[in-house]
Amino acid sequence: MQGEAAGGEPPRQPADGVLWRRSATIDTVPSETERFLDLAGYADGLLDPDERERVAAWLAQDAETAADVAAARALAAEAGRLPP
Repeated sequence: MQGEAAGGEPPRQPADGVLWRRSATIDTVPSETERFLDLAGYADGLLDPDERERVAAWLAQDAETAADVAAARALAAEAGRLPP
């Protein structure tokens, strides 16, 4: 799965455009897709408590991935899509 906005165009916000270009170059396999969906759900606060706890434990062991999730949350909050 590769990141695309409607019509295959990158999002108009500069920061989102950088992420879009990065995601468009990443080839994923099904297990990676599930991993990315877990991270996105965690970043957006959409996981149920058990899943959230599982992903939080994973992030506690993986500083690089935790930093990526924090950056995604910051971008989303800046865009007004998440509560502060």
